[in-house]
Amino acid sequence: MVEELKRLLRLLTPVDWLAAGVVALGLLIALVLDDPAVRLIGVSITLLGAVAFFLLLSQRLGEEGTYSPALRSQAAQLRQTVQQARGGTRLIFDDFAETFADTTAPAPDEDNSWRTPSEEFSDEISGVRIVKRFPSKAPLTPPPTPPPTEKAPQTAPPARIRSVNIPDFMLTPSSVVIPTEPRQSFRTLLERLLNLARLLTPTRTALLFWIDSDRQLLVLEAWQSETPELLTERKKFPIGHDIISQIALGGRAEIVTEIQPTAELELLPYYRQSANTSSFVGVPIILQNQTVGVLCLDSTQPQAYTATTVSLLGHVVLLISGLLQSYIYHYELQQKTQAWEHIRTLWKLTTVNEEIFAEQLCELFAAITQAPVVVICLYSHHHRKWNIAALRAPSPWESLREASCPIEQTLVGHAIHHGEPQHWNADIFPYRLHPDEPPLTETCHAYAIPFCSPTHAYGALYCEVPNPLPSQELELLQTLCEWVGAIAEHRYWNQQLQGGLWFYPHYGIWSEMGFHHRVAEERERIRHLQLHTAFCAIQVDRYGVLAELSPAQLRELVMTHILPILRSHLRPFDVIGSISENILGVLLPGMELTHAQLWAESIRKQVATTILSLQSRRLNVTLSVGITELHRHQSAFDALQAVQTALQKALQKGNTVVLYA
Repeated sequence: MVEELKRLLRLLTPVDWLAAGVVALGLLIALVLDDPAVRLIGVSITLLGAVAFFLLLSQRLGEEGTYSPALRSQAAQLRQTVQQARGGTRLIFDDFAETFADTTAPAPDEDNSWRTPSEEFSDEISGVRIVKRFPSKAPLTPPPTPPPTEKAPQTAPPARIRSVNIPDFMLTPSSVVIPTEPRQSFRTLLERLLNLARLLTPTRTALLFWIDSDRQLLVLEAWQSETPELLTERKKFPIGHDIISQIALGGRAEIVTEIQPTAELELLPYYRQSANTSSFVGVPIILQNQTVGVLCLDSTQPQAYTATTVSLLGHVVLLISGLLQSYIYHYELQQKTQAWEHIRTLWKLTTVNEEIFAEQLCELFAAITQAPVVVICLYSHHHRKWNIAALRAPSPWESLREASCPIEQTLVGHAIHHGEPQHWNADIFPYRLHPDEPPLTETCHAYAIPFCSPTHAYGALYCEVPNPLPSQELELLQTLCEWVGAIAEHRYWNQQLQGGLWFYPHYGIWSEMGFHHRVAEERERIRHLQLHTAFCAIQVDRYGVLAELSPAQLRELVMTHILPILRSHLRPFDVIGSISENILGVLLPGMELTHAQLWAESIRKQVATTILSLQSRRLNVTLSVGITELHRHQSAFDALQAVQTALQKALQKGNTVVLYA
C-alpha cells in the first residue's frame, strides 16, 4: 500500500495540485457559507474539480501502463539472494552465468599461436576481408496483374490504425561514420548499445568495463551518461571491494538499492563526487566460460531495476559476447595480414647492399613497434665481432652507433646465446646492450629478440617500449626476427658462394673475383715477357625499354645476346669475365690499343645490326666500350679503375668506343 501511494505521489504534477485546490475550495464554500445557493455553487465546483482531477490522473496512469511488455526471458527462473550491506541492499542473481553464458564454440583456427587470449584486448591493428556479392543477372519481372474484381460493399475496417509521426533522425542512419579499424568500430557499436540500454531503462549512466586479469584492473571501454561532468577521467580501476569488482570476481548479476550517500563513491568508483545514485545494476559479460567484462547501469530513481531488467541486460551481454568474438576474429585477421606484409617487405631486403641492410631493418622494426628506441645488432664478418649496425633512438644513443656490442653479461648477448626473446631484469643482467648505454627510464620496458635461423644466430633486435608487449605482439616480433635470421643466413651463404666461385661454368666466363686475379696474372706476364695487352670493358646502353629492365633481366640479356656475338670474335687465349654485375671485361694479350679499337668497333657494329626480340618487341641493342692498356708498373686495381673511367665516358656518348688516355 505504501509503495502504491508513493507511486501515485510521483505521478502528480502542478496541474494536478491545481485541480485538488479547486476541490478544496469548493468544499470550503459548501461547508462554511450559509446561503444554500452559494453552497450549491460550492458543491458544483467540488464536483467539477474532482472530475478534472480524476481525468488527469487516470490519463497519466493509462500512459504509464500502456507499454509494459512481458519479456520472453528467464527472469522468473533466476535465483535471487538478498543481502543487507553497509552501503545498500544487494539483490544477487546466483544463476546468471549459467543462464546467459555464451555457449557457442569458438571457430576452429589452424594456427593456435595466433589466438588472442579472452582477457586480453590490444590496440594494434587492421584489416577486414570483404567478399563481393554479385547481383543476379536475371531480369526483374513485374508481378502479374490480378484479375479485376467487383468492389465489395463498404464495411467497417478490421482494426483501428493510428499513424505516429517519428522524427527523421530516429529512422535514418547516424551521420557519424563508423571507423574501419576493428577496435574503434567495436567501441562505437558498444556505445550505441549502451545508449539503447539507457533508452529502454530509467538509466542515468551506462558503462562497460573489461577485466585485465594479469594486472588486476578494470578498464573502462565505453560509457554513456546524462551527467558526464560527474564521471572521473580515470580509465583503469584496481579490482577491490567496490560493487563492480564483486561482480567481476563472482560472475553473478547484482542489483543494489537504497545506496547510502556516504558509501556511494566506495561502491561506484567511476564518479568523482557524490551523484545521488539510488539504484545500480551490473551483469557480467561471459565469454568461453570466463568473465571478461561487466555491464553497469545506475539511476537516481529508487527501485529502478528489477529481475526483468537483469533478464533484458542478459540478452544485451549475449549480443556483446558475439560482437567480441567477431572483433577478436577481425583483429587476428588484421594481425596476420600485417605480418605477411612485413614478411614481404623483409624478403625484398635479400638483395640490398650490406651498407643499407641494417638501416632498412631498423626502419621497418621502428614502424612496427612504434618504440622510441630501436637498435639492430649484427655480426660483422669483416671485423669478426658483434656491432651496433643501426639505431633509431634519441641523441644520447648516437655515441653508440657502430660501436661493438659485448655479448657477455648483456641482455642482447643472453638472447643471442639462448635464441629466445629476453625481457630486461636489472637483477640478472648488468647491462642491456653496452656498458656506456643511457639509463632505462622507470616507465619503459626493454626487450631483446634474436635473429635466429634453424642453425645459427646472426644478431638481435633491441627495443624499449613504454608498456609491456602483449604476448601476441611479442610472438609476431619473434616470427619476423626468425625471418630476418633466415634472410641473414641466405645473404651470408650467397656472399660465401660469390667470393669462393672463380668461374661460371654455365656461362663459360670468369667471376668478378676470378677475373680480378686473371688481370693480376696478366700484369705479371707483361712485366716479365714485355708484351702489349689491351683491356676492354663492355656494357649495354640503357634507354627506352632497356631502362625499365631489372638488374637480373639485364644480366640475362648480356649473357644470352651479347656474349655469343662476343665469343665469335675471341681468340682461344683471350680472357673474358665479369667486372661487375652488368659489365663484361676482356683481356686481349699481344694486341695494341689501335687494333683493340678496331676489334671493339666490329663487335659494336654487329651487335647494333642484330635484331633482338624482347617482351614481344623487336629492337636493336647498342654497346659502349672502354679500352685501356695494361702496363707493368700498374697494379690490377689501377687497371680496373682506368678501364671503367673510359667506359663511363663512352656511356655518356652512347654506342661508341673510347680509349683511356
